[in-house]
Amino acid sequence: MSYIFLRTFWFFLLFTHTLPAACHPELDPDIAIFLDNLMIRDCGFYTLLGSKPMTEFDITEMVDTSEEGLQNDYKQYVAALPLEKKTSCVSYADYREHALDNNSKPGGHIFDRKRRWEAWVRKMGLVSTARYKLVQWNGAYQAGLFINVPQMVHHLKQYQQEIESVTEMHFDPTTILDEIECKDSIFWKKVFASHYLHGLLLGFGQKNAYLFDWAQSKELSFNHFSDNQRWQKNIHRIAKTHVSIRDLPIPSFVTFGLCDEQVERYKKERTQIIEFLEKKDWMPFVLRCFEKKMAVE
Repeated sequence: MSYIFLRTFWFFLLFTHTLPAACHPELDPDIAIFLDNLMIRDCGFYTLLGSKPMTEFDITEMVDTSEEGLQNDYKQYVAALPLEKKTSCVSYADYREHALDNNSKPGGHIFDRKRRWEAWVRKMGLVSTARYKLVQWNGAYQAGLFINVPQMVHHLKQYQQEIESVTEMHFDPTTILDEIECKDSIFWKKVFASHYLHGLLLGFGQKNAYLFDWAQSKELSFNHFSDNQRWQKNIHRIAKTHVSIRDLPIPSFVTFGLCDEQVERYKKERTQIIEFLEKKDWMPFVLRCFEKKMAVE
């Protein structure tokens, strides 16, 4: 996914959407928006209910309402506009007024990821059960990690020989997840430093993860079927203020063919996830899944 592309689109949304006081009437606005981001915009439902072992999500992005931050965002917003729209675009004064007003509303800006994560940790806490983990990685970079423990253990066992070959470390697939919150874990540092292992455990498929790692190591540049093609089809849905389960996109990753096996798998899972959740109040359902003793639905 192109970070610059998404940032540009978010600037556009600033002037086309008024944010709600809450995405769910019974939940704190920060918690409701966090769940919308994690489960739908970041594709966490494929980890909650599907075969995706792990979803990695941003916890550092924040809306900078300082004068310098607003001016920089405005410059990027104008620079990204088509030439014919640059002369008639909104003025900086209007941009600034709208941004400050929007951010002051209950719930604030939906893409203030740092605020959402801090609110979740403060009000709900980290999650660590036999079924799921929702934790923070503090290695070479910071990120949130949502992990389906059984799926991850299976992946670690299935690819144990390859993982041990890359990391040069022997490990127990059933216990190594206990170290994932430790920033000093040598094993997880090596895993996240490898494009191949990282992609493998994010559920991008063995072929895609291997070829992407190979291309990066050789500094090759060639045409491939990147995640941008899928994201551009879904960006208007996932970036809007109110999202529903039907807005769930296919996970974003680089593929190397028009008909990719992993993409097809996620298409089938998407249909099943929507059918399973469409008539449920899904936010309370997710919160119940995070409890240590999860009731059978």
